[in-house]
Amino acid sequence: MLSSVVQEISNDPTTDTEIKITNKETANTRGITKTKDRKKGLQNSREDIQQTIIKSNTDFKKRQLEMMEEEHIYNIKIAKLKIKKLELQISLLESQKVQVK
Repeated sequence: MLSSVVQEISNDPTTDTEIKITNKETANTRGITKTKDRKKGLQNSREDIQQTIIKSNTDFKKRQLEMMEEEHIYNIKIAKLKIKKLELQISLLESQKVQVK
């Protein structure tokens, strides 16, 4: 009796449809899971890229600040040398003025 019921169910076209629907739902569920995993993976990738860019920008700004500090030191040295040059020119002009008199 049981085998006849099983055979009737397996021969019933609605059973086949139900199995197909179940398989589609399973496939769809797997697709959704893959999509969610892919979205999480993309989000993680974006976050990694953002962190890399932030770190790169921070490193760049640190190097830029170091260069600006060094440039400032050189500008001070140049200004001191210009002052020294002007002082020497003034003393040269004063000595020439004394010699002319």
